[in-house]
Amino acid sequence: YWTREAEGAGLVARARELGFICPLLARRADALAQRLGAQLAAAPAVRHPIHGDFSAKQVLVGDEGVAIIDFDLACYGDPAEDVGNFMAGVERYALRGDLSPRRVEALRDGLLEGYALAARSRLPPRIGLYAAAGLLRRAGLPFCYREPDWERRTELLLERAEARSNPVPKRVKVTTELPQDAALPGLVAIHALAGLGLDANRVEVRLRAYTPGLRATLEARAGDRRLAVRAYAEDPAPEAALYRALAAGLERGGKGGGGGGGGGDSEVRVPPLLAWDRDLRLLVTGWLEGPTADELVKSGRGERAGELAARWLRRAAALPVTLGPSLGAACVLRQARSWIAELGAAAPALGAAATVVEGVLALTRPQEGARRRRRPTLYARTAGILHRTRQRVAALRASDPALRMAAAALPARLAWTQPTESAPGLVHGALSVHHLIDTGDGGGPGVIDWERFGQGPAELDAGMFLATLWRIGLEDEALVREAARAEGAFVTGTAGLLHRRALSWYRAAALLRVAYQAASGREGDWLGRARALLDEAVRVAEAAG
Repeated sequence: YWTREAEGAGLVARARELGFICPLLARRADALAQRLGAQLAAAPAVRHPIHGDFSAKQVLVGDEGVAIIDFDLACYGDPAEDVGNFMAGVERYALRGDLSPRRVEALRDGLLEGYALAARSRLPPRIGLYAAAGLLRRAGLPFCYREPDWERRTELLLERAEARSNPVPKRVKVTTELPQDAALPGLVAIHALAGLGLDANRVEVRLRAYTPGLRATLEARAGDRRLAVRAYAEDPAPEAALYRALAAGLERGGKGGGGGGGGGDSEVRVPPLLAWDRDLRLLVTGWLEGPTADELVKSGRGERAGELAARWLRRAAALPVTLGPSLGAACVLRQARSWIAELGAAAPALGAAATVVEGVLALTRPQEGARRRRRPTLYARTAGILHRTRQRVAALRASDPALRMAAAALPARLAWTQPTESAPGLVHGALSVHHLIDTGDGGGPGVIDWERFGQGPAELDAGMFLATLWRIGLEDEALVREAARAEGAFVTGTAGLLHRRALSWYRAAALLRVAYQAASGREGDWLGRARALLDEAVRVAEAAG
C-alpha cells in the first residue's frame, strides 16, 4: 500500500544497503535519503494508477505500436514517480556510457512533451525529486552487475542524485581545484596542454564554469599567455568546425565582403581555435580580454553594452556560416517542458506560473514565412488551449496571491495572427550578457562559449540578451536605469533587423529559462527572483500576440 511515509522508509533502507556496500558513502547516502523523504512527506498525497517501476526497459516498440510490460509493482501513487524513474534510468545509461548526454536530453524532452500532450495538463510536480530517488535506488546496481570501477560509478550516481534533489549553481566560483568527472576525460588529462608548447610546471589552471556530466571551462595561464580550455562529454568536432568557419567568415567580412548590415566589421571577434582533441574531448581557444556586457552595465556603461550586442547581431546576420542544428520556436517549446518540470520540483507555485507562460507561448508561437490562413478547426483547437490555460490561471490566483500579476497578464481574447520571425541564420543559442566581451580600444564585440550554436532566427539570441539584461536590474535595483539604457541602445542599433513581436516571444521564452536557472541555483532570494521573472515573461509574451 503506497504512502508518503512508506516512500521515505524505502529510501532510508536503500541508503543503508548502499552504506553497507560502500561504507565511505554511508553518511552521504543516509543524508540524501532523509532529505528526499522529508521533501516527499511535505508534498500532498496523490493517488493515481502508476506503473511503479517505469523505465525504458518496460517499453516495447514494434511495427504495430507501443506496449508497456511488467506491471507487478503497479499501484496507486504519485504520477511523477513514473516520469522521474524513467529519467533516472536514462541518466544511469549515460553514466554507464550507453547514451550520450545529448541523447539523454532528447529522451527527457520527448518524454515530458509527450506526457504533457497526452495528459492535456501541466506536468506533475516533484519529477526532479523522484528522479533523485530513482538515482539513489540505482546507486547499488554497478556493484550488483560487477561493473568495472563500480565504486566510482556508484559515487557518480549518488552525486547525480544529490544534484537532482538540491541543484547547485552552474556558475561556480573560480578555483584551482578541478572536479573529478568520469564523463569528461579531458579533466583527467590536462597534461595535453603540453602539446601547445607550454611548460607544464608553470601552467596555472583554474575552473571557470562547470556543468556536471556535460562540460567544464578552464582558464590556463602560462606567463603572459592565457587560454580557454573546454572539456566536454561529447565530441567537440562540430564546435571546432564552427570556430574555423567563423574565422574565415569574419576575415572575408573585414576585406569588404559580407552585406546585409554586416558592413565588413573587422573588429568583431571570436576566440581563435588553437587545438582540439577528439579522444580527450578537449577544445583549446585563445582568451578574449575585456569586460563582459554584464560588467559594462554594472560599471555605468550600459549604452556601450547595448551597442556591442547590436553590432554583433548585425554582423552575424551577414556571416555565410550554415553549420549547426536547427534552432527556433519548436526547439524552445520542447525545452520549456523540462524547465517547467524543474520549476515545479523547486516550488509548485513556480511550476503553475511557468505553465501559464508556456500556455501563452504556445498560443503565440512565431512562424517562419507568410502567415497561415484562418481555419475554423485551428480556431477551435487554439480556443480550447486558451480555455484550459484560463482554468489553470483561476487555480493559480486562488493558490498563490503573489502570482496574480502573472495570471492577470494572460491575453483577454484569442489573437488570430502569429508573429513572423526572421530567416534562419547563425545563432549563438545562449547569448547572455556574460558572453559578449568589449575588446576595447574602440574595437567591436567579442563572443565566447559557442557550444549551443545552431541555425535560427536572430530574435532567439536577441531575446536571451534582453532577458539577462533585465535580470541585472532585478538583482540590483540601482542598476535598473543603466540596464534600460543598454536596452535602448540595443533597440536603436537593431532597428530594421528584428521583428518586434517575434522578439517579444523569444524574450519571454528566455525569461522562462532564466527563471529555471534561478530556481536551479537557489542562491539568495531565488524564489522571489523566479516569481518576478515569470511575471515579466507573461507580460512580455502578451506583446507577441
